[in-house]
Amino acid sequence: MNVEQLSRPAREVMNMMSLMAPDGLPGGRDFWEDALAMVRAASLDDEDGAADDVGLEWDDADDVLSELEGLSLVRREQQQVDGEAPDAAAAAAAAAGAMAAGTWHMHRLLQMFARECMDGVQRGAVGAAVSKVLCGVLESRPHILSAGQRKALFDLVPHVESVMERVSREGGGGGGSVQATQFAARAGNAAAQLLKDVGCRYVQARQYHERSLAMLHEVHGGGDDAVHADIAKTLNNLGEVCRAQGDYAGARQYHEQSLAMKREVHGGGDDAVHADIATSLNNLGGVCEAQGDYAGARQYLEQALAMLHEVHGGGDDAVHADIAKTLNNLGEVCRAQGDYAGARQYHEQSLAMKREVHGGGDDAVHADIATSLNNLGGVCEAQGDYAGARQYYEQALAMYRQVHGSDAHPDVQQVQANIAAVDRKLQAAMSDPAFRRRQRLRLKLASRNTASLAEAARAVPAGGGGGGGAAAAVASQGFHDNGQQQQQQQQTTTTKKQKKKPTANKKKKTKSKGKKKKKKK
Repeated sequence: MNVEQLSRPAREVMNMMSLMAPDGLPGGRDFWEDALAMVRAASLDDEDGAADDVGLEWDDADDVLSELEGLSLVRREQQQVDGEAPDAAAAAAAAAGAMAAGTWHMHRLLQMFARECMDGVQRGAVGAAVSKVLCGVLESRPHILSAGQRKALFDLVPHVESVMERVSREGGGGGGSVQATQFAARAGNAAAQLLKDVGCRYVQARQYHERSLAMLHEVHGGGDDAVHADIAKTLNNLGEVCRAQGDYAGARQYHEQSLAMKREVHGGGDDAVHADIATSLNNLGGVCEAQGDYAGARQYLEQALAMLHEVHGGGDDAVHADIAKTLNNLGEVCRAQGDYAGARQYHEQSLAMKREVHGGGDDAVHADIATSLNNLGGVCEAQGDYAGARQYYEQALAMYRQVHGSDAHPDVQQVQANIAAVDRKLQAAMSDPAFRRRQRLRLKLASRNTASLAEAARAVPAGGGGGGGAAAAVASQGFHDNGQQQQQQQQTTTTKKQKKKPTANKKKKTKSKGKKKKKKK
């Protein structure tokens, strides 16, 4: 066929499709309209500008795709998501910004023909455009995904792989080629983040990060000695994948390389201040904690926290998601060191800040908030407050399920294991009379503030061994108020004083009964 018969927008879409995987090409108009806008902005092939007048508008992707379909250059494919009807699947996928009304297919031979019709400059510009759009969709994914959205995003991963391969192998010419390589590597990093965070596919994520790193070394010159902010970020991402895999030595090596490069990029050496540097300090703290080096972990995390306060302004009153994560990490180090009071304080600060950052107050939903709830449960469990621990764990479990949409995610499974463990501890503790007395006292104090908890106090058994049902009843309604610890302590002291006199009276009565018995004899 003669490609000159196509309108300019249709030719550009066909060229972009030729760099992607042949199956499952995005069907959403937003995807292609964004891509066309980027190609048009590049102002390539100016002598061909008259082709814009063929009758199709650049910002009408539906007409462009219809033109390609009418000439049998692409074929529409309907798809189904997890048992949903095709229309429902398309609507869910459209919400991800990548797909709508199914996907498209282009024959491999036609893809090869389209690539051969492009010169190096065109390939560079088209590669940069489609890579930018892939980056935009993957990097802006919402933190709560439906089944259709997850599938739509994961369906983009093969296209990222294809674009990375085409750009790396076929290259191009001039600045367009450099841009194409940079954005293809960035798309590879975004795909790796999706695979790690949502899919927990660590091996595949590592491969994409390593491939992106090789491309960035090539485009920025100097081979393995190249220095660039994007290289430093990719090294950081590789460190996080290694940590998720349990390869702490490898993680530490990548994070140390990333930290050194970030300090070189942002200037100032060890005195350099930047959010990216704080990220590396934070992550190194996490690796040290995983290796049992708590003193080293605390040192890195305190440096990161001070730097983030400086970067985001406001001093100790600064509010930012990175600050909240660092407070969370400091809480975990304190817990590992047995400093439960310090751990609780850090986690409560982190939880409050995360709720402020992600909006919605106590009703805010985010994976980071669920993490803080889970970690607060861990602190309560370590302190022997199994009822409070279970309460936090249940909140974390519900939120993780809402965020991940599946019980198969490691976060969900970990909290389920935590609940099972605390239930076993609670059941065993219920056979201890001292524990039951402490539990009744806690619920009695709670009833002074909340009438509903008075019912929970009456549900606690007065004696005998507690079974699984009793343990669950206490745990689900256990009192826990993070903001009134001192008040609780004062109330506990007062209650103990009040109980002293009745106890003495009981002893007197017992003695008196004993005397009567002697008289009877």
